[in-house]
Amino acid sequence: MPLVCRPRFQYASYGPIGLRRLWRSRRLPGERLIGWGIVGPPTTASQAAVQIGLSIVPGIGHPAAIILSLAAGGERSLMILSDRRVMLLRARASGIAPDGRGVRLDEPIEFVEVLCGPPRPPRRPRSGVPRAARSEPKGQSLTFELHTLSAPPCKLELKVVTMAGLRLRHGLLLLAGHPDESESG
Repeated sequence: MPLVCRPRFQYASYGPIGLRRLWRSRRLPGERLIGWGIVGPPTTASQAAVQIGLSIVPGIGHPAAIILSLAAGGERSLMILSDRRVMLLRARASGIAPDGRGVRLDEPIEFVEVLCGPPRPPRRPRSGVPRAARSEPKGQSLTFELHTLSAPPCKLELKVVTMAGLRLRHGLLLLAGHPDESESG
């Protein structure tokens, strides 16, 4: 039997295939998925400075910076945004348990408030960059506050690395009251 490698979300112990069973069991009739992505507490300036300083040290500096970033990163979650609700799942394998024990937040969209500053205007692509490389969503992070009725407010950061993450970013910006970036550009 050949070994099958299934893709995983970055910083999570499962991927889209593992998420399917949970989504099918919790999905409401007619509910549509907008986007998903890994979110976590934002990195502070002092944490970033220490990580950069450690990575410069020859030998054990780079592995030490990675270990420090994992230890100080806090718990990451998979955020799912649909047209009806927001869900936060644990990044561990228990996050996709069909009984829902890994679901940290499942709140109707009417009871969710997203606060964030306006997004920075997109950078103009350089003329020497191929068209396929220009459309990549990488590097478009978003730091936002999530306020709900069932959980205390939390500040999270989304680092966009996939198209599903880009759709999540656009959805969060719309919930925060900022116009869609594709319409303004």
